[in-house]
Amino acid sequence: MFAELYAFVLLWMFTWPAVGFIVAAAIWCEHRDSHGWTVISTIVLSVILWKMFALTSEQVMWGAALYIPIGFMWSFWRWKLHCDKIANEYASGKAQKAMARNVRSDRNGKVDPAEQERAKQELRREIFDRVDPRRHVDKMIYWVMGWPFSLVERALSDLLNFVETLIRTTMQQTYQRISNHVMKRVDKMLDEHIEI
Repeated sequence: MFAELYAFVLLWMFTWPAVGFIVAAAIWCEHRDSHGWTVISTIVLSVILWKMFALTSEQVMWGAALYIPIGFMWSFWRWKLHCDKIANEYASGKAQKAMARNVRSDRNGKVDPAEQERAKQELRREIFDRVDPRRHVDKMIYWVMGWPFSLVERALSDLLNFVETLIRTTMQQTYQRISNHVMKRVDKMLDEHIEI
């Protein structure tokens, strides 16, 4: 039984539907920020394609020689997008909220300039921590390795967000209708059988 299942999985993995499924799963994992699963999908897909096309080691080396530089270019672009996103978050009011939260005033409501400078430096450190490349090496390596899926996910992110929202909203509405129906029955039962 186990041998037959193992043979089926091995045979199925080396088909185009399996490749399509793995690519779709990797894009979805990228969309959900499950970078580890995307890397695993990249490795599995590489092995499958290597076997399907019976690539030689020389062809694999040429492929890697093209794949990795493209990945580095993509990671530079993604890092720029990441940093821009952080800057825009703070520019759109997050900085003012953080400053208001971190600045202490005296009993009269006056803010000491030194206190304001301290809060400003604290906010600067908070922002820098989010854009410090040394703290995000794992992301950068991921972007190099999984660039095809990251690229497709960025191109399709609005569509993926729409589908995700549609599924979530539909499920929530369905569950809410079921709950409302039960509560109507409970209210009717309470109205008919309980007198105060």
